[in-house]
Amino acid sequence: MRILYFSDTFLPKVDGVAISMRNFADLLAKRGHTFAICCPKYGEGDFDSLGDGIRVERFRSGYLPSYPDIKVVLPSPTKIKRIIKEFEPDLVHIHTPGLLGLYGINATEKYGIPTIGTYHTLMSEQEMYLSFYRLLKLDKLF
Repeated sequence: MRILYFSDTFLPKVDGVAISMRNFADLLAKRGHTFAICCPKYGEGDFDSLGDGIRVERFRSGYLPSYPDIKVVLPSPTKIKRIIKEFEPDLVHIHTPGLLGLYGINATEKYGIPTIGTYHTLMSEQEMYLSFYRLLKLDKLF
C-alpha cells in the first residue's frame, strides 16, 4: 500500500507527532508499504528520505512571532498535486488540523483518495488554531 502523510511537524523536530509518524512508517515499510511524508522545511537537519520506502517532501514554512516553537507550513497546491500524481497513494493519512492538513483533505476529495485522520493534539489547548478556525467558521469540525 502507498500511504501519503500530511503533517505540520516532522523530524528533525522531536515531538510526539513526529515520533509516532516515524514509528508507524518504519514498521509498515518493513512489511512492504511505501510512504511519502508532506511536512515543513526546517532548514538545517532536513532530509528527503528515511530509507527504503519512505520519502520526505518538504514545504516552505515560517514561524509566527507569538508561537516561536510552531512552524506554519505554506502549502503549495501545485506541489501537492505533483506529489499525488507521482506517488499515486492508496491512502492519505492527515496528522494535522493545520493548513497543510486542510490542503491535503481538499486534494484527496478532488482525486477520490481514501483518507483517515489522527488526532494527536488536545485542540482545546491550541488557542492559535482555534482562533484561526473560528475566523473561518471551521471550529465546529474539531
